[in-house]
Amino acid sequence: MPVSAPKYSGFVAVRVPTATVRIRGASSVRALPVHCDTIKTWKRWCCASPIVLAMASSGEDINKSRPSFWESKWETSSTPWDCGAAHPYLKRFLETGEYGRLRQQIAESGVSTDESAPPLKPRSALIPGCGSGYDAVLVGAFANQVTAVDLSGIAVKRMENLAREADLTNVKGVVANFFVTQDWMSQGAPFDFIFDDTFFCAIDPSMRGKWARAMKEVTAPGSILLCSVFPNLQKPDGPPYGVSPQAYRDVLLPNAFKEISVTEIPAELRARAHITADSIDMAAVFVRE
Repeated sequence: MPVSAPKYSGFVAVRVPTATVRIRGASSVRALPVHCDTIKTWKRWCCASPIVLAMASSGEDINKSRPSFWESKWETSSTPWDCGAAHPYLKRFLETGEYGRLRQQIAESGVSTDESAPPLKPRSALIPGCGSGYDAVLVGAFANQVTAVDLSGIAVKRMENLAREADLTNVKGVVANFFVTQDWMSQGAPFDFIFDDTFFCAIDPSMRGKWARAMKEVTAPGSILLCSVFPNLQKPDGPPYGVSPQAYRDVLLPNAFKEISVTEIPAELRARAHITADSIDMAAVFVRE
């Protein structure tokens, strides 16, 4: 049974054995890799994924019951990934001056940049899949400019309200598909700091190479990419999909990034232990070469 999804630019049509999901707004139509053969599996994918926004089941058309399944998650507060606060590790990373120390370390390592003196705080930062915006607003207190991207208009609105409450005018929200970079990168690229918390684990693993290429496109030599490696375990279904430090290396190293460090996040600084207690969360830092 055909199922239509919300109008988000850049998405494509996907055919599965028992249903057709037509996603409008794409400039072209091509097949995505399909890792399931049942509608039940598609439902699991759709519970939180920013890539698969259509739920297919017998006799159900989500467009008829609500305008957007993804938006409905925010409307009903069905957002278990939302912790209600900025990531504790990110907070410590910024408050202790780790960003500035990393920039100095990168400059001394010989990575070519266009700076004679690396800044001690981000000039232009990016938060992909920003959600309610806690991380974006936290970074906004340290950076000159922050761009927060999310598919959900409701999420971006919440982020903007949070920034307004914090009296921050340097945090800008963009409702866009992260992978269609031309729709949003003019807001602040090249970014010298990017924090990816639950975006990498939310996308289908087949999209990770494209994620890395987009990161390369919107950064410049010397840019820092800080990733929260969560959930750090074997979890083939999702979202969230299981990730590992190696999963980041596999796609970032071929795309002009160099690994700086991978460290275990202390238990008291983990953001989502209540969701996946078995995950040994880690922080991975990469620099654009």
